[in-house]
Amino acid sequence: MLKLPNLNILEEFSFEKDIGNVNNIFQNLIIEIQNYLELNPILQYVKIIYKRTEKIESQNPLFYNIGVKRYFENKILVIEIFDNYKQFLPVILLREIYNCFVPEVIKENENIQIIINQIVLKDLTKLQKISLISTVIITWILLAIILVLSIQLGIWD
Repeated sequence: MLKLPNLNILEEFSFEKDIGNVNNIFQNLIIEIQNYLELNPILQYVKIIYKRTEKIESQNPLFYNIGVKRYFENKILVIEIFDNYKQFLPVILLREIYNCFVPEVIKENENIQIIINQIVLKDLTKLQKISLISTVIITWILLAIILVLSIQLGIWD
């Protein structure tokens, strides 16, 4: 029987206290998920950077890019997390961890990202302090699903 990942560190996460330790937290969580999935991540070298920003980088970001900017630097995936999304940091961290297990060729597929977000929400609803954030995110994702399906069905261009 698989042991569920221990995500309690996300429940106790304090942005002001833990942001300097976010890379260690990320690595510990990726090991938890790796053990749970019994898979090695495709992206093993990841660096998290906290970025202060005055404005949102994109006017219409895709729902799976909200709060972050990703790029590669010397074969290391750098994930910049914007400070105006700090209340969603547990969601963002877990989403980015699961994305480390997804092959690059399908990572931008909206259906894959919807599935990842559903997994993240399922995992986070087990943590009591994060249930309010999960409720907001569920609403957000349901709207995104409706939009994606509407576009795919040709209802909305």
